[in-house]
Amino acid sequence: MTPRFQQIIATVALVIALQLIGGLIYHKTIVKRAIGGAVVFAVVDVQSVYREREIAFDKQLAGANTKETREAAILQVQQFALAVPTHLAALSVECKCMVLLSNAVGSSVGVPAGVGAGTGATNVVDLTPQLRKKLGLG
Repeated sequence: MTPRFQQIIATVALVIALQLIGGLIYHKTIVKRAIGGAVVFAVVDVQSVYREREIAFDKQLAGANTKETREAAILQVQQFALAVPTHLAALSVECKCMVLLSNAVGSSVGVPAGVGAGTGATNVVDLTPQLRKKLGLG
């Protein structure tokens, strides 16, 4: 065997091993929960949350009369942008589920959190209202 061929075989073996490990982790963490009927996946419409904050920011800037007010508004938006990933991670921990962006899910199945959870009614819950609440949007 040539060294190049040995390198290819080693690379393929490594990729297969990583896929097996990933599949095992997925099975142990996600699939096992699904068997019990618990909520496994949740969706969040982050786009609508950002759009809502953008509208509020535009209104805030329109009423800003001073440079300090505009700078304060910009600082609030920056803090908001930093808070979104933190709150998304917190939602995932709280629901013990995988939180997905709603526009990345190919199904419209979804119920508000707490409705049908654990009943087997659905395995997809919409956590957008909880994210809005955590971010102070209503």
